[in-house]
Amino acid sequence: MQQITVNVLMVDGTEHRDVKIILADQVAFSTTRQRHKWPTMEDDPVLFGSFVAFSSLKRTGAFTGTWTEFTEQCAQVEAVENEEPEVF
Repeated sequence: MQQITVNVLMVDGTEHRDVKIILADQVAFSTTRQRHKWPTMEDDPVLFGSFVAFSSLKRTGAFTGTWTEFTEQCAQVEAVENEEPEVF
């Protein structure tokens, strides 16, 4: 099983590298998705990747704002894989 890891670039230039996504972040997406009637991970990988990155940064204290603030302050989220990173 491969660990999900992302790099996050904020609009102000701050970089969060090698952000580990854990089950708690995926569950947070799942419960939030159901509550807000968001599309599934497969139907909207950008939303999924962004939300689990936000959840991980929030969980670890690296970001203290709200989801809306994160979407306004985040420039890019990219999955880190063994090969070429994939931008969500």
